[in-house]
Amino acid sequence: MMRRVTGFVSAAFLSVTLGAAVAPAASQTAVDNVATTPTRNNLFEPAVAVSPLDPNLVITAAKDLTAGRAPGDRGHRQMVGVYTSVDGGYSFVHASYLPLVGTAIESDPGLAFDSRGRAYASYVAWNPNDRSAGGVAVARSDDTGRTWSTVSLAGANQQRPKGCTFTDFPSIATHRHALPGEQPTDHIYVAWNAITSRPCGHELPSENLITLARSDDGGATWHALGSLPKGAGDAPDSPVVTVGADGELLVAYSVDTGRTNARCPAAGLERVRQRRPDKMMVASSIDEGAHWTVAEAHPGTCAPVSILLPEPAAPMGSLSGALYNIPSSTNVVANPMTRTRIGVASASDRNGGWTVDVTRSVDGTTWTRGGRPHRLPIEMLEFPRIAAARDGTLYLLYISELPGSVLLAKMAVSRDDGRSWGAPIVLSSLPGEATGPFTFYGALLFIGDYIGIAVGPDLAVHPVWTDTRPTNLSTKIYTAHIRR
Repeated sequence: MMRRVTGFVSAAFLSVTLGAAVAPAASQTAVDNVATTPTRNNLFEPAVAVSPLDPNLVITAAKDLTAGRAPGDRGHRQMVGVYTSVDGGYSFVHASYLPLVGTAIESDPGLAFDSRGRAYASYVAWNPNDRSAGGVAVARSDDTGRTWSTVSLAGANQQRPKGCTFTDFPSIATHRHALPGEQPTDHIYVAWNAITSRPCGHELPSENLITLARSDDGGATWHALGSLPKGAGDAPDSPVVTVGADGELLVAYSVDTGRTNARCPAAGLERVRQRRPDKMMVASSIDEGAHWTVAEAHPGTCAPVSILLPEPAAPMGSLSGALYNIPSSTNVVANPMTRTRIGVASASDRNGGWTVDVTRSVDGTTWTRGGRPHRLPIEMLEFPRIAAARDGTLYLLYISELPGSVLLAKMAVSRDDGRSWGAPIVLSSLPGEATGPFTFYGALLFIGDYIGIAVGPDLAVHPVWTDTRPTNLSTKIYTAHIRR
C-alpha cells in the first residue's frame, strides 16, 4: 500500500532572505533551482508542516491523481502522496502513500505535528461504489512520514435509506494542552464539512454542517465536538482549523446564504455558474470546543469567491475554457505576539476582479478590514493562505493570474499585524498557465482547491503550491525555502 520511490517532490528551492524593510510597490523575483520528480502524475492540493523539534524535518502531502493505477486504468482511483525533507526543505523524497482505510480514493490532505514531533495527516477517504465507506481519516507517523502506524476515522460517511452524509474538506491542527498539576497532553483537532444529500447524490447545501472532533491519545480515538451553529438556510463550506498560542480554537469558513450582491460583478464570467458565498465566518472557542462564538469576519461589500464551473466549456475571461477552481480559501491565524486574529479570503472587488481580503479582530467578535496585498490592475489574486511566525511576522501566499492564463506563486509579508503588506515576492521561477495537457477525469484543467504555507521554529518559511509550468507535462507541487 505504501510504495517507496526514488526521486524528488517537485520543488523550487529558493535562497531568499527577507530583510527588515520591503519596498512598497514592484514585485521582487526570487531566483531558484528546480528539482522535479521523474513521474508524470498529476499532483495538486498540497499541504505542508514543519516539526517543532527539528526545523530540518519538513513534510508535504498532495493528492496524486494517478497513484495506484494499472496501465490503461481510467477509473476513479487516487491516493495522497507524502514527501519528506530532512535538510530543511532543500530536497525531498517520496516517503509513502497514506493508508486507503478500505476505500478507493483519497483526497484533501492536511498536515500537522504535535509537540512530541509526531506527524498527523488528515484526509478524505471514500469509495464511489459504497457511500457508507470511509470518511475523514487521520493517520499518524512516528518516523518522519515513512509509515503511518495509527489510522482512524474522526468522522464517518453514512448511508441511510433516505439519504447520505458525506465528509469533505477536512483540516487539522494540534495544541499542547497543559493545566497546573496535570501531565501535558497533545490535543489533535479536525474540522470538516458534513454534506447532506437526499436521496444519495442529491446535495442539500442548506443542510451542510461544519463538524469537529478532538483526539487526546495521539489519534487513536476521537471525541465528537459537534457542529458549529449556523443560520437557517446557510450553506457553510471549506473549514480551516487552527489553534492560537493561548489555546484558543479558531475555525474559518465561508457561508452561502443564497443571496446575491449586485454591486459585485462576476469579472466577465457570465458563462460561468458560480457559488458565491456572501459571508466569511470565524468561530472561536476558549474551552476546547465545548462552546463557540461565531462572528461574520468579512466586512467588505463584495462576497468571497467560490467554485467556478464552465457552463458550457467556452472561453471565459482569462480562464480560457479551463475547469478552474477559485474557492473562497477562507483561513485564519492568531498572531502569537499580539493575539490578534487575522483572516484572509479570496474576494471580488467592485470592478469584478479577484483580490485577497484581509480582516482583523482583537477580540474574536468584532472584525475590521486589514490591508490588502499589492495587486496590479491586470492581475487576479487567488487561493490565499496565511501563516504566522513566532515573532509575529505574517506571511501571505497566493496565486497571481495574469492575462493569458499565466499563473505565478507570490508571497507578501506583514510586520504590523496585517495592517499593511510589503511588495509581493514572486516565488515561481517560471510561469504556469491555466491551459494545456493537464487533465482531471476528462476536464481540461484542475489545480485543486487550496495551497499551503508553514513557518518552522527557525523562522524559515515553507510555501507550497500547485504549479502548471509547461515543462512539467503535468501539475506538480513546488515549494520554496525562505530564510529570515
